[in-house]
Amino acid sequence: MSERINGASVSMKLPPVEAQNSPGARLPDGYHVHGISLESVVSNRGGSAVVFRGRHIGREWHPPVAVKVAKEDMQDPALFVNEVVINTVLRGKSGHLVQMLDHGVGVLPDGSRRKFIEMEYLPDGSVSDQLERHGALPATRAVRYASQTAEGLHVMHEDDLLHGDVKPANMFLNGAIVKLGDFGTARPFNQTPLTLEVAGEQLHLEPERTGFLLGSPRYMAPEQAEGWGGDARTDVRGIALATYEMLMGLPFFDITDNREQLERLVNPDEYDAWVKSRMQDLNNMGYGAFEDPINRAVNRILSKRFSDPRAFATDLRERLAQMSDDAKDSKKARTIFVVGEGSVQRTERDIPQAAVTQAIPIPAYAA
Repeated sequence: MSERINGASVSMKLPPVEAQNSPGARLPDGYHVHGISLESVVSNRGGSAVVFRGRHIGREWHPPVAVKVAKEDMQDPALFVNEVVINTVLRGKSGHLVQMLDHGVGVLPDGSRRKFIEMEYLPDGSVSDQLERHGALPATRAVRYASQTAEGLHVMHEDDLLHGDVKPANMFLNGAIVKLGDFGTARPFNQTPLTLEVAGEQLHLEPERTGFLLGSPRYMAPEQAEGWGGDARTDVRGIALATYEMLMGLPFFDITDNREQLERLVNPDEYDAWVKSRMQDLNNMGYGAFEDPINRAVNRILSKRFSDPRAFATDLRERLAQMSDDAKDSKKARTIFVVGEGSVQRTERDIPQAAVTQAIPIPAYAA
């Protein structure tokens, strides 16, 4: 890795980058790293880093970039290395994967040395942002987003890489284009460690971290909750959960207590009962056409799931084609849960479900 400092002198005392937690708010002048002026916060939800919108100093006419800066007390430093390795392997291979532009160690105005990753800036936020603002998406758009995510995952799987945390918050938008990002929890699923020389440094990525859980409990698969990283079928399940959420406007699992969620994942009877109830919701809202592919993709038994994300996407598109134009473009599912005077019950979405970026010991029931 290389360290480049723009040499600017800043005399004012600036709060640490971790204190900037208002997405969209402009930062005070003086925040910079690696020759990039940090303009505003994009996201400060995770435990490992803050993402900023920035511009290269002296090249302000160039397009903005996204800069992920490690937090001083980041809970799992390995996640940052993972992301660099995965981005290096995938660079330029798919228009549906977020692209890394640079990485290194920079010095902030407060003198702290921080790892950073410079990425392409996607101005339209994430699919999760769209759901928070507008509720459920029309079926046509939901299937398009799912299909594009599947294309990105296909490229990852060809390199034997598991994303491991597919969810609307990691599906980023540039107009009508979806790009899957946030590779901190990605792993090889062929049991072979991945070693790359990046800027003269040997970086290692292990296939599994036995004894730890990584990912977002709300989107985690049963095999992940049991301490096994998973394979391509795990990621296909992630697309299926995201598809359900896009169609219905609410997550497939609405439990906010992480331990309770993990217990549900490893209890076959509870898991199967929950899946059955979600399939009933799909039918009740007129989306029965998607029941079979989603039900297959989220099956607790790996061998019964789709092994190829593109096959799942193809099934969705074929079923969408059979729907009426009104059903394709309707957003009626936004009223699935009604309380009070017609307002949609969405309390769980107000609670951030950031990826669990710290290591969580496997509970006794999952060991």
